[in-house]
Amino acid sequence: SVQSMFQNEPVLDDFLDMLRSVKLSLEDEATPLVFVMASRGAGKTTFALKLATLNFPSVFTVFTGELIYEWQIKSIEPMHAPFTALSVQLQKVAVKTFKELVADFRSEPKWKIYSKMSIGCMSKRTLVPIGLVGFIVSMFEKLVEAKRAMPHLTWAEVQCELGRIECPYMTIEEGRKRIAKLQANYEQPLIMTFDKVEICGLEKVFIMTFSILRLLGIVPIIFA
Repeated sequence: SVQSMFQNEPVLDDFLDMLRSVKLSLEDEATPLVFVMASRGAGKTTFALKLATLNFPSVFTVFTGELIYEWQIKSIEPMHAPFTALSVQLQKVAVKTFKELVADFRSEPKWKIYSKMSIGCMSKRTLVPIGLVGFIVSMFEKLVEAKRAMPHLTWAEVQCELGRIECPYMTIEEGRKRIAKLQANYEQPLIMTFDKVEICGLEKVFIMTFSILRLLGIVPIIFA
């Protein structure tokens, strides 16, 4: 059945084989962007959380524009509640970073400004200090350090213990080196899953976020 598809071990094995096939090096420009699409009730969230219990670093987030409005957090499903704090931090930093990058191009037409958030344009800004880059790198470094201190917990459980993440401004070039150092200890690439993705007028913020993750050497997996 469709509902059991994402709970199937062969499906998970195939998915992990795909991740292992992603060859990461500082010479590669970007990791792939992975979409997992299925109808409501097919088990996408269960599958996403399953990835966060395996033996390589992963971060699970709920990525919907509603989360930046704290009064709407109450509508989040119980399964997502433990991951809300980190998801809110991520989205607020992403929105702030987007506004800062847009300000750099204020003299250009709006359509051209938005196009600069694409993977191709962001790849030309690897020496520009960016807040979201520092946040993502700090988050994964803190996650790996916490997992070493709490080896009995899954990555998902460790993530819930992280608390506030620092947000130093960092270039993509420096961030990629630091992520590569973390990645060297694992067979699969570092991943970041985005569940319940809803645009809510923030599509350009999403594009920028996924572009930065891919340039850092992290695989974004979008469940929609």
